Amino acid sequence: MKRALLTYSGIYNFFWPLAITNVLMGVTGTIVNAGLTRHADKITALAAFSIAYVVAVFLNSPVYSAQQTAIVLVKGKMSFKRVHIFLLMQGVLVLLLQLLIIFSPAGRWLFLDFIGVSETTTRLALYSMIIWLPFAVIISWRGLLQAVLIQYKKTFFISVATGIRILFMVAFLIICPFFLKIHGALISALAITFSIFMEVVIVFIYARPIIKALPDETGTKLSLKEFVKFSTPLSLSMLLWTAAGFLLNTIVAHSADSEAALAVMAIAYNSFGWFVSAPAKVLLQCTLILVKDKYSQKKIKKFAVYLMSLLTVAMIIIVLPGIFEFFFSYLFIIEENLHSYLKNAMYIVVFYPLAIGIRNYIQGNLVRNKFTATVSYASIGRLLVLILIAFITKYYPLKYGATYGLIILIGSIYIENIILWIYSKRKIG
Repeated sequence: MKRALLTYSGIYNFFWPLAITNVLMGVTGTIVNAGLTRHADKITALAAFSIAYVVAVFLNSPVYSAQQTAIVLVKGKMSFKRVHIFLLMQGVLVLLLQLLIIFSPAGRWLFLDFIGVSETTTRLALYSMIIWLPFAVIISWRGLLQAVLIQYKKTFFISVATGIRILFMVAFLIICPFFLKIHGALISALAITFSIFMEVVIVFIYARPIIKALPDETGTKLSLKEFVKFSTPLSLSMLLWTAAGFLLNTIVAHSADSEAALAVMAIAYNSFGWFVSAPAKVLLQCTLILVKDKYSQKKIKKFAVYLMSLLTVAMIIIVLPGIFEFFFSYLFIIEENLHSYLKNAMYIVVFYPLAIGIRNYIQGNLVRNKFTATVSYASIGRLLVLILIAFITKYYPLKYGATYGLIILIGSIYIENIILWIYSKRKIG
C-alpha cells in the first residue's frame, strides 16, 4: 500500500500539542522564578533554587532519554514490558547515586567548595535536592508513557496532562505559603515535585488503554545488552548536556558578581530562553516519528527553518523597549540596577532558539537511524570546551558572570551542532 504523503497540516497536528507541552514546561521555570522574586530573601532564593535545580537535573539526566529510547525500542507488548523494567532499573540506580551524594560530605563540598556559593545557599540547595529525590523513577515512567502516546500520535493528551500539572503547581505555590512557614526555595521545590507526580498519574490514565491494545510480538526478546547498547549513548549525551549547565553555573558562581549573576541567569536563560525555545525541542520527536522517506525529510527540514525563524523573532520582540520593561518591572519585580545587566544577558539569549532547533533536528535524524553513539561524541566535544573555560575562570573570574556565561553556553551549543552536522553528513548523507 502506498504511504500517504506528509503534509504541513499533518506535521502541525502532530507538533502543536507537544510544542504546547514544552512551552508549559518552560512556564514552570518562569512561574517559579516569578514567585521567588516576591519573597523577602529573593536573591538567595533564586540562587539556591537555580543551583539546586541544575544539579538535580544533572544527576537525573540519564533518565531524561527514556522517551527517545522507548519511541524507538517499543514495538509491542513484549518490548514495552522489557523497556519498562530496564528504565525502572536505571531510575533506581540514579536514585541511589543521589542518596549517596546528598547524605555524604560530597554534597556540601559540591555546593560550598566546587560551585562556591554561601552556607545558606548550600543548605537550601541540599534540602531542595532531598525533596526532588523521587524524580529519577517518576521521570523514567513519564518518558515511557509519553513515548507510547507519541508513537500513536496521541500528543494532545500529553499537553493536557502538562497543562493540569501547571495548574496544580500554581495552586500549590499560592496556597502552601499560608500553611508552610518555610523558605520560598523549598516551597517551590515541593510544588514542582507534587505537580510532576500528578502529571504522570494523568499521562498513565490516557496511556493505559493504548498499552493494553499494543500488538503481540514474535521473535527474540529485547535483551538488556541491546537496551544498554542503544540507550547508554543517549543517557551519556543527556548527562553531558546537563553537565554543561552545571559547569556554566560553576563558571558564573565564580564570577565577581556571583549572586546577582546567578539571579540574572535564572531569569534570562532558565525562564525566557528555555520558555521561548521550548517548541524547537519538538523537532526531535518530529524527525523520530514523521520522517519516513526523503520527501518527508525535506518537509520536516523546511518546517524546522520556519519554526526557528519564528522563535528567534519572538525573542527579539521581548527585548524591545517597552516590552522588556513590562516583563522585568512588573512580572519579575527586578531592581532597576539589574535592568541593564539583565537586558545585556537577554541580547545573548536571542541566539538560543536557533541553536536548540538545529541540535534537536540533527539529533532526531541520528537517533532514528540508531546512531546514538555519535550524539554522545558531540556532547563530549562541547563539554571539553566548557571544562577548559571553567578551569580558566576559577583563577581568572569573569567580571559580568551572566553575560559572558551565556555567550559561553550558547557558543558551545553551536560547536556541538557543528560536530553533529559533520557526523550526520557522514552517517546519513
